[in-house]
Amino acid sequence: MTNNNILIIGAGISGIEAALTLGDQGYRVILVEKTPSVGGRMAQLDKTFPTLDCSICILAPKMVEVSRHPNVVLLAYSEIQEVSGQVGNFNVKILKKARYVNWDVCTGCAACTEKCPMKKIPSEFEEKYAETLKEHNVDLVCLAGFMRIIKTPLLEAFKGKILNIHPALLPSFPGLEVQKKAIDYGVKFSGCTVHFVTADVDAGPIVTQAVVPVMDADTPETLAARILKEEHRIYTEAINILVSGKYRIEGRRVIKT
Repeated sequence: MTNNNILIIGAGISGIEAALTLGDQGYRVILVEKTPSVGGRMAQLDKTFPTLDCSICILAPKMVEVSRHPNVVLLAYSEIQEVSGQVGNFNVKILKKARYVNWDVCTGCAACTEKCPMKKIPSEFEEKYAETLKEHNVDLVCLAGFMRIIKTPLLEAFKGKILNIHPALLPSFPGLEVQKKAIDYGVKFSGCTVHFVTADVDAGPIVTQAVVPVMDADTPETLAARILKEEHRIYTEAINILVSGKYRIEGRRVIKT
């Protein structure tokens, strides 16, 4: 007895597009991907050839659509274990690996890895980042909107050479939605911080900061816009300090020399 279920193995751009097309035609599609995230190689590219269009601008809407499509069952971080049967009536055994996170609220920020007892979590992407940066003789890594926790491969390859900018006066308000947190808390001053990146979230030694007053009429958006102007200014300052080499780190303090 045949059925209308279709199994697609691999959730790169081809697998996603096939699943969406078949799902729109009324078929029930099971899309299996062995890695924790869909998107495949295209998700790692900046632009596509030959038009040089933004890869993620094309891919992201399809990733969201395939995860919400009523006719598509997405099984990420899963692998095919066994296939039996015949054309039109296959039986497939799928291993769905443990995730240990609530995928309904997961944003992919990787913050949960900080609480995970298994600290040595492999990161193929960051191993490749480190390898590529070393090949191009990069000495300083400056993050801007990276929105992920840097893991061991990159931290070890560029120890003391990774900067990040955060739109708050650390150590106050680490993490996300910091302008809203500042307004809700009622602080009179916020700002931005350039700091060294460590294994802990927004907790590395501070290179420089800028203060921005919080107005009574501020919204998170208006406060963020004023902070952004200061971010552009002090990030350049911080990079100049590191490039000059005229500094030293004592404990948590970055001291100009």
